[in-house]
Amino acid sequence: MWMLLLNLALLLGYTSSFYQRYKYVTGSDAEIVRAHIGTNVSLPCRVDTKQCGQLHSVKWYKDANRVYVLSHAGQGRAEAER
Repeated sequence: MWMLLLNLALLLGYTSSFYQRYKYVTGSDAEIVRAHIGTNVSLPCRVDTKQCGQLHSVKWYKDANRVYVLSHAGQGRAEAER
């Protein structure tokens, strides 16, 4: 499941800068992650659960389009899998 997410994120050119607009998730252009397609990578995604309570879902975006969702139950899906 995570490999699909990571490969999808790499293929779509993910950066964490989109999350700067959200109160409890941080990221910046300084945290750009680069890797070759098909290799493993960790994407930074920090959530302050003391401030926001239980984590319900994490959503990845490319520009204004949501491309992947990971739910609190640990189930993930690409938006094309709706």
